Amino acid sequence: MRGNHTVCRQWKETNIEPGGFSEYIKVSALHVKHTMVKIPESMSYEQAAMMEPAACAQRAVERAGIRPGDTVMVVGAGMVGAIFIQLAKAYRAGLVIANDVSEFRLEMSRRLGADKLINGAKQDMKKSVMEMTDGRGADVIFVAAAVPSLVSAAVECAAKGGTVLSFALFSDDVKIPVIANRICMDEVSLIGSYSSAPFEYPTVLEFINKKVIDAEAMITHRFPLGQLNEAIRTAADPEEKCLKVMITPD
Repeated sequence: MRGNHTVCRQWKETNIEPGGFSEYIKVSALHVKHTMVKIPESMSYEQAAMMEPAACAQRAVERAGIRPGDTVMVVGAGMVGAIFIQLAKAYRAGLVIANDVSEFRLEMSRRLGADKLINGAKQDMKKSVMEMTDGRGADVIFVAAAVPSLVSAAVECAAKGGTVLSFALFSDDVKIPVIANRICMDEVSLIGSYSSAPFEYPTVLEFINKKVIDAEAMITHRFPLGQLNEAIRTAADPEEKCLKVMITPD
């Protein structure tokens, strides 16, 4: 009723089963009614498979409230981070900054529309952002890496009145310190976003179909279902030059 669909009890009670790597899945009537969309003939199955992560990113972007001309920084330029970059450009951000420790992912970010790059392993994040923004900081920051210190640092990098959105899953006992007066005196908002609601799917279908989100450009690996374990290992290995792993039927 309040629009927080992904924390509603009903949301978890209507999951598909047994899961996305199965040959067949059972879909509840509520899913059929609210969350299923027809794939147009112009869209490939690989493009369609990117709709779920894109919908999660779309919801986060809407919650963060990007305005035309904003400076947007994406911390963690993995697959979802790459979608954030493309959506930020679609929402007419004035400057989009990609921040990661992988040169491969940074180069992919540049190809997908990032205006500036920060290698967090070699550059100081706050100093770099302030230099790029004439000391203002970033208006909207997406933290898409599960590193607690990055959330703390993002709060320091935000512009006055800016928003930091955490899009990363941590274990339940993780606590993150922030400078309290950034929240009060500088009116920096620290918010989160998790998963997607039914309403993002028609939007991202259109974005992917029109290549506002270039799904095919993000696919770096393809594995048959019989090599699922190898596919997961590849996706989880930080040393791999990997952005999106696609699983195809055997």
